[in-house]
Amino acid sequence: MAGSMATVVNLSRAGRLLMAAHGKDDRVVALTGAGISTPSGIPDYTAGTMIEPGYQASDLSYGRFLVSKRIRSAYWASCARFRDLVDKVEPNVAHTTLGAFATAGWIDGIVTQNVDGFHGATGVVELHGNILSVRCTSCSELGGWPDDGAWINRDVICPGCGGFLKPAVIAMGENIDPLVWSKAVKLIDGCALLLAVATRLGVSSGAILLAEARRADVPTIFITQGEITSTVLDGDVVVQGDAAEILRTLQRLFAIRTS
Repeated sequence: MAGSMATVVNLSRAGRLLMAAHGKDDRVVALTGAGISTPSGIPDYTAGTMIEPGYQASDLSYGRFLVSKRIRSAYWASCARFRDLVDKVEPNVAHTTLGAFATAGWIDGIVTQNVDGFHGATGVVELHGNILSVRCTSCSELGGWPDDGAWINRDVICPGCGGFLKPAVIAMGENIDPLVWSKAVKLIDGCALLLAVATRLGVSSGAILLAEARRADVPTIFITQGEITSTVLDGDVVVQGDAAEILRTLQRLFAIRTS
């Protein structure tokens, strides 16, 4: 892997941490963010490119969704645009390499802040939901998407309880499903090493999970091309560079096969 001397040194340190955890059968958890999916063509949500024209992300908050037909329609249109993009692109090397690490037993769980479903379902906690599903805001029943445009002239209603249906992704101001949050915290609480991949940890859910790991003195390997909003502690390692390239380098180092 090409890169600066600091990157090579830190990559070596990251490799030693992973090897030590694997050798002791300690739990390793990966926490992934928007940057892992941008090479697939999925924009960082903070860019706002998927938002319905004429609206800001703050306009489409959960509270406003519940009280305004106009906001519900704009929210559905924004999510439909994102869903259509997800349907057209595919997981990239970083996703498949992390999956290979999990299959080979080098990582024991993946917690993702992304909603594209590119990590698959097995052993993955999707903190913010999945764009391919729809959930009732009243009874929480999950289902598939309605016909395209069904939300334009009327509300999309749950056939079971009559509540508003909503794309099953977390809106601004909406709480994460308690069961999902519990699974994520349980994974983090029991881990000996955290692998933070392509996330700036600027979203509160990711920052809180990192804080959980900090309380247990769990070291973190940060794999990132950008800045990290969190303080880097003495036991942590920061490997700057492309996530796919770094993960593939580690995969080759440990002779992990891609299924």
